[in-house]
Amino acid sequence: MFKNLSIRWKLLAVIMTSTALVLVAVFASIYDRAAYKENLLRNLEALGGMVVDTAIAALDFEDPTAAAEALSHLHHEPRIEAACLYYADETVLSYYHRDGTDFTPPPLDRDRVGYQGTRLIMVRPVAQEGEGAGVFVFAARPDRRGGSAF
Repeated sequence: MFKNLSIRWKLLAVIMTSTALVLVAVFASIYDRAAYKENLLRNLEALGGMVVDTAIAALDFEDPTAAAEALSHLHHEPRIEAACLYYADETVLSYYHRDGTDFTPPPLDRDRVGYQGTRLIMVRPVAQEGEGAGVFVFAARPDRRGGSAF
């Protein structure tokens, strides 16, 4: 089939095939990145839900030690850099930060949710029986796959 084609048409076929393969690779990479961010968001939401569930008692009893223990479990997720547990009046009950990071809990900003640059900021209300007991906020670095954010 290709024996009767001129070199010009053969080169054109090779260039078009190569271009198509490069485009497929680029679109696959873009899709993979978007899917990774979406999966990470779901995983971090689930992790946040678990921390919130364990922190409710700490907020109810105003126990910073129990709150610190609940937040200490975040060290198992290397992407989490920092987390804060706030009372309903927006004062800090307890916070967590990855070792080696300089961290001071910032004032609560409920509008600071989603991707901000390379960081993902999530805010989760902590409620018990329909009443707001406090707020859990954490920051993660989606680009970290193996270990800091606010």
